[in-house]
Amino acid sequence: MWNFRVLFIRLSEDVSCVWRQTGAIFSNDCEHVENYAGAERSKITDKELQAFTEELLKKDVNNAAQHIQINYQGHTKSSSTSDEAPQPLIVIRSQALQIPTISKLRLLYDNYIRDAGINEYVTPAERAEENSLLEAFMATPVMKHTMNFLSNKDLMYVNRSINTIATV
Repeated sequence: MWNFRVLFIRLSEDVSCVWRQTGAIFSNDCEHVENYAGAERSKITDKELQAFTEELLKKDVNNAAQHIQINYQGHTKSSSTSDEAPQPLIVIRSQALQIPTISKLRLLYDNYIRDAGINEYVTPAERAEENSLLEAFMATPVMKHTMNFLSNKDLMYVNRSINTIATV
């Protein structure tokens, strides 16, 4: 399981700290980042960025666009009383809802209270749904490629032994 409650803070060119969340308390631990604190940021060229984003499109096997149909139909004016678009504007085929990240996202829809004035209690089951969604996102080829790209550019540190991600 990935630990997403970690924040890598670059305070200056030579001072960086890792902040870990334990419950509601954050603590810092700077000794694990010594090798990365002095790392110089690499620049990404426009050509590299273009190649990276084109590769992301190729790797996006969870793209729901192939399961969505937009029906533009007839055009009308605001003063018209006739319906020139009898079909629904958007049709989403059921296959879109079977995409792992979308099916896990839909599980979260009932977890939140709409009234911002009411304090919410997050149950262990709700937290498990949130973690499951994050793990599904991280398991996609798009995220794996993005993490490798950023890591290779020294813009992100990934410690796979403890499944922690930190930005540099």
